[in-house]
Amino acid sequence: MKKRLELFAGIFFILIIALVIVVAIKSMQENKKFLSEGVRVIATINSLEVSGTRKNKSYTMTVSMFTEGEKKTIKSDAAGKTKITIKIDSIMDNALSKVVTIGKYQSVTISITNTTYSKYKRGDVVEVVYLKEEPKNVKMVEEID
Repeated sequence: MKKRLELFAGIFFILIIALVIVVAIKSMQENKKFLSEGVRVIATINSLEVSGTRKNKSYTMTVSMFTEGEKKTIKSDAAGKTKITIKIDSIMDNALSKVVTIGKYQSVTISITNTTYSKYKRGDVVEVVYLKEEPKNVKMVEEID
């Protein structure tokens, strides 16, 4: 009976370790995707919250931000213009093509570490990242970089 209990405990321990490894790998893959494909924007901290028990605290931050808007392609018409006017239009088109419109305003709550919680206060500005297809799923750049 004791050997069976030890065997069961060993298998249970191995399964727990495997689960922890799978969760860690999944988290690392998600963070890598955020860093490589995500859109970085500046956000303002609206609030910082602590919840849970004394031994098991959970930290969250509510931030407000604008998502990145669409990039506009600008191309001036060259018909009937002099070479100098075409050159000036080309310079302006190049400068204006770097302009990105502001997207949607949103406020989201994100999970943070206790270190991040202690570092910031309401009103501070932070860099966050989100995936274009999921703009409500936001992470702090410094926590995944």
